[in-house]
Amino acid sequence: MDEAEVNRLCEKLNALIEIDAGLNPDASARARRAIAALRATQSGDDADNKLIALTFGFEQWFGSDKCARHDARGQIVKECVERDLIALQAAMWRKANGETKRRRIVELI
Repeated sequence: MDEAEVNRLCEKLNALIEIDAGLNPDASARARRAIAALRATQSGDDADNKLIALTFGFEQWFGSDKCARHDARGQIVKECVERDLIALQAAMWRKANGETKRRRIVELI
């Protein structure tokens, strides 16, 4: 998968964060599909860990009416999902640009 496709999927997830929290099976399914597509890139442990966290975050965001956007729990869930998405993009960028390999080579020297 190329960088443009990864960016498109991350943008899709970012747009889903802006949908009101609460029971929303359609939005939850769209998030799962985007995450599954990103998982298929096999971008490494850092990205995989963030994809798992995003899966749980979106399940909380769209899984019930208990996660209201404006209460403390909803705000925490939203902030965690936003942070995980940013970290995912950074991990995938590092992987795509070979930074992990370079760091390991430097560590070996």
